[in-house]
Amino acid sequence: MILTISFMFAALIIIVAIYSTNRTGEKPNGNILLGVALPRHVLKNSAVINIISKYREAHSLLALIFLILTSPILFFSGYASAILLYLAVWIIVYIWLNQKLVGKYFMRLYSLKKENEWWMGTQRIISVDTEVSRLKGTFPVSKKWFIPPLIITVASIMIILFSDNREMLFWPIAINGLILLFLFFMIYFIYSKSRTVVYSDSTEVNTELNRVFKREWTKCCVIIAFLQSCYFLALTFLLAADNTKNAEIIITAISFTYCIILIPVTFCAHNRIRGVRNRMRGLVNKEVYEDDDLCWAFGVMIYNNPKDSRTFVEKRMGHGMTMNIASAGGKAFAVIIVLAFAVLMGFAVYNALLELGLVFHFI
Repeated sequence: MILTISFMFAALIIIVAIYSTNRTGEKPNGNILLGVALPRHVLKNSAVINIISKYREAHSLLALIFLILTSPILFFSGYASAILLYLAVWIIVYIWLNQKLVGKYFMRLYSLKKENEWWMGTQRIISVDTEVSRLKGTFPVSKKWFIPPLIITVASIMIILFSDNREMLFWPIAINGLILLFLFFMIYFIYSKSRTVVYSDSTEVNTELNRVFKREWTKCCVIIAFLQSCYFLALTFLLAADNTKNAEIIITAISFTYCIILIPVTFCAHNRIRGVRNRMRGLVNKEVYEDDDLCWAFGVMIYNNPKDSRTFVEKRMGHGMTMNIASAGGKAFAVIIVLAFAVLMGFAVYNALLELGLVFHFI
C-alpha cells in the first residue's frame, strides 16, 4: 500500500510541475508571453489576453483529466512493475498532449503577432557585451560547494561497506547517489559556462542580469546536490539498520519530504531571476531583443536554431535550461536521453510481464 501511495505521490508531483510550468507562460517574462516575443505595449492587448485566458482553461482541464487518470494506479496495488509501466505511459501521454496544447496556443499568439506585424529586434544571435564577457567568471557560486555533498555521498558508500546487512539493493542506491551528484555538477558546469546574454545597451544592467541568472541557478544546483546526498545517506542508513522499526514508512516519509523541498528551491531561483530581470529591464531606455520565435519547437520546450552554437539555452517557459537540438552537443544529448529512456521502458515492460506471469510469451 505504501508503494502505491508513493507512485500516486510521484504522479501528483508531475502534475504540479507541469501545471506550474504552464502557468509561467501566462505571465510576461520580460517581453515574452507564452513563448512569443512581443513588444511591451501589446502585452495587455485584448486579443492577447483572450488567447492567454483560453490557454489557461485548456491546460487546467488537461491537468484535471490526468489527475483523474491516476486512479488506475490503485487497482494495480501489489504489482510494482505494472504500476511503473502504467505511470511511464501516463507520463509520456501527458507530456505529449501538454506540449501539443502549448504549441497550439503558441501558434495562435504567433499568428496574431504576424497578422499585426508586431516584429521586434533581429533574428540573429547578438554579440556579448565586452565588459559582461570579461566578468562572466565571477557570476557562478564556487564549485567548492560540491565538496560537502561529495563527502556525504562517500559516507553513504562507507555505511554499505561496513554494514552487516549488505543486500544487492544497496549498491544501486549508492551508485544512483554518485550518478546524481555527477549530473548536478554537470548541470552546474553548463550554467556556469553558458553564453552571457545582452539585454540592453547598458553594461551595468547586462552585468547584473547575467550575474543573477548564473548565481541563482548554480546555487540551486549546489542546494539540490546537498539535499539529494543527505537523502541517500538517510536511505542507506535506514536500509543498513536491519532492526529499524517501521523503516518502510520512514523511508517513504523521507522521500516525500525530499520531493516537496525540491519544488520551492527551484521556484525560488526562477522567481528571483524573473523578478530582477523585469525590474532591471524597466529601468533602461533601450532593450536588445532577439525575435527567434520559430526556433522554438515541441510546445516551446525545445530550441532548434542552427545559427546558435550553444548546446543549452534558457527556457522561454518553465524553469532552467533546454537543449538546442540543432547543435552537435544538443543532438548527442537527445540521442543519449532517448536511448536511456528506451532501456528503462524495456526493463519496465519485462518486469511487468514477469510479475503478471506473461513473460513466457517473449522467451
